[in-house]
Amino acid sequence: MTEREMGSEGPGGTVQAITDGVTHGDRPRPHLVVGAALLALLSILVTACSAPTAAPSPPRAPYVLPGSGLIGVSWTPSRHPANVDGYTATAQPGGRTCSANRGSAKLCNITGLKDGTTYKVQVVAHGPGGTSKAVSAGSTVAGIPWPAQDVKTVVGDSAVSVSWVAPYTDATNISSYVVTASPGSASCTTFATTCIVKGLTNGTPYRLTVVANNPFGAGLPTQPTPSVTPTISAGASPGVYYLGPLNAAAENTSTTVLQRDAGLSVELPNGRELWIFGDTSAFSSASASSGQFVGGSTAAKGRFVPGKGAGLSDVRPARSSRSAVSSQSGQFLPTPTNTYIPDGSGRACTPANGALYAARWPTGATVMTNTALVLITYTDVCVMAPDRFQVEGWGFTEYQWQGGRTRLGPVDVFPPQSSGAALPERLAFQSPVVLGGKITFYTSECSKLFIGCDSGTVSTTTVIDNPFALVNPASYVSVPTVPVSGSTWNPVNISVAAYPGGEYRIVEQTSIAGSFSVFTATSPTGPWSPLISGFLPGCNLTPTGFCYAFIGHPELSTPTSLLLTYFKPDSEQNPKIGHIVAASAQLPVKQTHPPVTLPAHY
Repeated sequence: MTEREMGSEGPGGTVQAITDGVTHGDRPRPHLVVGAALLALLSILVTACSAPTAAPSPPRAPYVLPGSGLIGVSWTPSRHPANVDGYTATAQPGGRTCSANRGSAKLCNITGLKDGTTYKVQVVAHGPGGTSKAVSAGSTVAGIPWPAQDVKTVVGDSAVSVSWVAPYTDATNISSYVVTASPGSASCTTFATTCIVKGLTNGTPYRLTVVANNPFGAGLPTQPTPSVTPTISAGASPGVYYLGPLNAAAENTSTTVLQRDAGLSVELPNGRELWIFGDTSAFSSASASSGQFVGGSTAAKGRFVPGKGAGLSDVRPARSSRSAVSSQSGQFLPTPTNTYIPDGSGRACTPANGALYAARWPTGATVMTNTALVLITYTDVCVMAPDRFQVEGWGFTEYQWQGGRTRLGPVDVFPPQSSGAALPERLAFQSPVVLGGKITFYTSECSKLFIGCDSGTVSTTTVIDNPFALVNPASYVSVPTVPVSGSTWNPVNISVAAYPGGEYRIVEQTSIAGSFSVFTATSPTGPWSPLISGFLPGCNLTPTGFCYAFIGHPELSTPTSLLLTYFKPDSEQNPKIGHIVAASAQLPVKQTHPPVTLPAHY
């Protein structure tokens, strides 16, 4: 093989291919080979540099926020911000723009806009290679509010309470907020920064949004809240359990649904119960929107299982009156005829004179020393409106439970005055407790009340258990009492009863939104020590969700749980029909320690 042939097929063949046409004789010249390689590389670089630069990728996820006379535009930078010199946002109509002159910019404000006008906004990125495709940032109305901030929810019975912080922008021109629940269309509108969405279905998860409004329109909704589920037992403190309508089994009969107020219970010597209620309405069905009405009081007898809120076994009309609205209810205490319009005119409390009705509302009941009688206390009231009434008188009656007849009374110890003046709260006695031939009554007064009671007093009055003392107004002299351990009274109302084991308890309602406290003592007059406090379920900070008439029931309680009833004005079946409902509250377990015997050598 010749040398030429070796050069073309051996190790020198690659060089031969690169230097084809630049050889001299049979041998390549080294400096010409290197020069040719550099020329080839230079040609490649020139070709690459002379290619046109690509346009930048568009900005990502742009959105708009309105302001007064402007729109703020924000976005996520392009995927390759090094190829971007800046961004431009344009609003139509009008073509007003704003720019951000760097590749990592994220926002700019389009100014000079007219409040109340709807603008569509697009954003582009621009760089050496040109301008990106325009991306829509959506449309908005200049001048409308920003979304609210920090939205929080609290579930209730068939409702959700929602609160939020006003938008970061100037909120002084916000005219209202609208809160909407989804699924469905339940909503509430408010001028404050809290609102309760009612009419929801217990057990159904909901997400809620808040929209702020001003004269230029509705702002953007907030992000939906996490799912929340209303429940009948919502709002209860730990250790407080909802037991349902107390006597629903008796109220929801085949012909009538009864809505009763309050609910005092007395354990009779024969092992049965006497229940005395306040105003009663009779409805044709649980879905009815209106019904007939018995003002003042009704009564029922039945048997209960201690510790449970089971229904009454029967409902019987009282024998003292036949002015019944149905076969299931009749007036128990007679309606007072001596209450007056509270305007000093001396006119009787009647619908003809502008009142709704006069009523005799029970305030307490207990078996007397003579166990054949039940002492029932009451107040005489002139009701001017569903939420406006005035207590004008106080009295009692002695009820003979065997045979269902009144033995003494009704006796107005402090009768109404013709001026229609209110009875001083110190004379509105309630919760009689019998011990050792004496009867102790209680009064409470809240000195600072709005939704809840911030401060107040509780007083006791003890009289001899005989008719001569009971009918004598001079027998009723109140003595203030104070709780021990530095606690204070906060009574919207109180209920006092004697419990097994020689214990006495005050159930203190501290607000109409479900809060309560319980105090205990070893004598009817104290001293009183705080026992428990908490919130009852199903009560809300809204007039239709207010709860009241918190009453403890000794015969239905156990050593470890206190049974309470209270009136809840909206039931599960119909928000216009209320029921007395029951809850149990766990009590602290008293710690007992067996005696310790020490060894003799100790």
